[in-house]
Amino acid sequence: MQPLLENYNLGKNRSQSQWHILCAEIPSYERWRAQQLYGKGKLDLTFSGLAAKAYTDLFELSHDDLPYCKPSSVKKISALADSLTDSLPAINLLPGDAQKALFLSGLNSLSRWRPSDLQASASGRGDPVRRWLIRKLAEEFCYGTATYPTVPLVGDLIRLGWPEMQDRSIRNTLTNEILDESMQAAIVRRERMNQSTTIAHQLIAKASTKEFKINDVTAKKSINKDSTGLEILGEMERLALSIPEVDIRKRALSFMQALRDEASYPQEDSGEGN
Repeated sequence: MQPLLENYNLGKNRSQSQWHILCAEIPSYERWRAQQLYGKGKLDLTFSGLAAKAYTDLFELSHDDLPYCKPSSVKKISALADSLTDSLPAINLLPGDAQKALFLSGLNSLSRWRPSDLQASASGRGDPVRRWLIRKLAEEFCYGTATYPTVPLVGDLIRLGWPEMQDRSIRNTLTNEILDESMQAAIVRRERMNQSTTIAHQLIAKASTKEFKINDVTAKKSINKDSTGLEILGEMERLALSIPEVDIRKRALSFMQALRDEASYPQEDSGEGN
């Protein structure tokens, strides 16, 4: 799978890549697209892109990115903290930082810790890696399409990596709560993207009248009313490289590369890895 993703993420003729074709032919996606009244081929690059984003981020995960705690462990830790609290001597007899209110407050919080305090994604059954990917796919789908994904659709994407995964297992994780949290996270990301897009538009307007500098690099190409779509898109890609937030920068470049595919414009190396 990783070689397919690597080829896709290079941004060269994505619509012809094996990863894109694999995603675009998923039955549940075809049904969802038809229900949303999208014509064949429309939104396909968005769909393959969001799937690629989720799996690429999965392969870059560290252990700390997958918080997991059994409810039984919470109960055990709470009981130990409760017992420790009861056995403490007078505060002025405790050593060093143990006398501080912050330590005692933290110990009290552990004593009152309950399994219900755990996030759903941290306490659920099953493989925490797959649970993370289910949640990530839901967020990427909400971000890319502004609609909720269906259980079969997420299931088919999960089965690209775990063919034996059943929809009932997906359904246990992809709860309404998770879907709502994914949509809210997508809304926040979209707002950040809109802010960056506004800045990019302002820079393009400035570029049409005079030279300007981004990251100490003088921009010499101007956009005017006679510029072609390809020229404008190329300028937008160059400007996107100056976006300081890595995730937003990569998303913007990926989106514009997808526009090149849809418009049959030649692909160019953005100089930014995905």
